[in-house]
Amino acid sequence: MAQPRVFARGFSFPEAPAFDRQGNLYLGNMRVNPGVIHQVTPDGKVSEWTRTSGYVNGMAFDREGNILACDAGLRAIVKITPRKEMSCVCPSYRGRPLGGPNDLVFDSRGNLYFTDPVRRPILSSLIRPTPDLAPSPVFVLDPGGRPALVAEDIAFPNGIGLTPDEKTLIVAASRRDQLLAIAIHRDGTFGEPKVFHQFEVGWHPDSLKIDAEGNVLAAMLGHGCIAVVSPAGKLIEEIPAGGKRPSNLAFGHPNNKLLYITETETNSVTLVEYSRPGIVPYGLR
Repeated sequence: MAQPRVFARGFSFPEAPAFDRQGNLYLGNMRVNPGVIHQVTPDGKVSEWTRTSGYVNGMAFDREGNILACDAGLRAIVKITPRKEMSCVCPSYRGRPLGGPNDLVFDSRGNLYFTDPVRRPILSSLIRPTPDLAPSPVFVLDPGGRPALVAEDIAFPNGIGLTPDEKTLIVAASRRDQLLAIAIHRDGTFGEPKVFHQFEVGWHPDSLKIDAEGNVLAAMLGHGCIAVVSPAGKLIEEIPAGGKRPSNLAFGHPNNKLLYITETETNSVTLVEYSRPGIVPYGLR
């Protein structure tokens, strides 16, 4: 099995890895430096790219080169242009403020699905869960900026991804150590969340990505690995993350087979070879 190596260092609870068309990696920082988004060049050079006034922990590019970011501090989805101009595109749903968006994924039509966990208590509760499961929703934002409810009462919905056929959402329910599957129907409605995989207690799936064959790769914040779950919902592989607390991951070059892992114990980005290509993100197609 390939072992991870360090690609870049110097972050503060790194999250939200996303690549632009030039191969630059962008990262949010969830602690110490609120709102800092770092850019890492293909050769590993790290620089501060911009700042929001909150905490960015999920990012994705659209086809115009804008970053759409989950900002848990601002409690909103924000858009950041290539010129670093920032605007809020989704601060609320039906007049109620969001709880603190966490992660997001585009489908091929430009719909943006995102998780919105109520953040009580704060981030440390993912390591030491309390009886409060923080039941929270998942939303979708259409290309016109209109939000709709996908599901609710999920125990801290965290990472989110789409299967290759875009017929199913996979959502990490971190406080129940589960991956959930939500069917997307042709008429635009959604099925009830069903357990796709149950991890052992304390594994805490954080963010996730899905490869081109439909395998789900989940960063296990409480278990120090990337767990690979087959389309049938079976755990088939555990990939070392290079530390005990991986939070997120992204597929990168060459051939979209390298895994770039944000590792929060060492505050670094580690890099490991993977056997299958990942799904190419919407903004890079």
